[in-house]
Amino acid sequence: MKAMSYGKVVEAHGQRMDKLVAVSYEYHKSDPLIVDVTFYETDHDTGVVHVIPWQISRELFATALKSGWAGGADVTLEDSDRKVAMKLETDEFKTVIELNRSHLEEFIEKTDSIIPIGREPMDDIIDALVKEIFEA
Repeated sequence: MKAMSYGKVVEAHGQRMDKLVAVSYEYHKSDPLIVDVTFYETDHDTGVVHVIPWQISRELFATALKSGWAGGADVTLEDSDRKVAMKLETDEFKTVIELNRSHLEEFIEKTDSIIPIGREPMDDIIDALVKEIFEA
């Protein structure tokens, strides 16, 4: 399942910004704990589209939408009335992107109708991890 939306980069590398980016959300039953989030940033000077993929816990999104905040490690989410501020941070960079709350909420609700959050089939996930470990 895939959905497109948009976001606004409001901070990058310590600098305030106001730059629109396309955002795709993708969910696969074969990896039910994860939402693949991809940001598409166009350099208007060169026309080059930079593709920035992230894998984010579906439960993290659901928790932020329900309680107003969720986070840990490199991803933090803070919910407000119309947007969800997503802070992405690594050793190399830090950025804050405001996501459209209603689009994100609709996407997470649709994934929940496919496989309810908290009821993911863990046996398949554990089997795949064990297989990956022994094949490495």
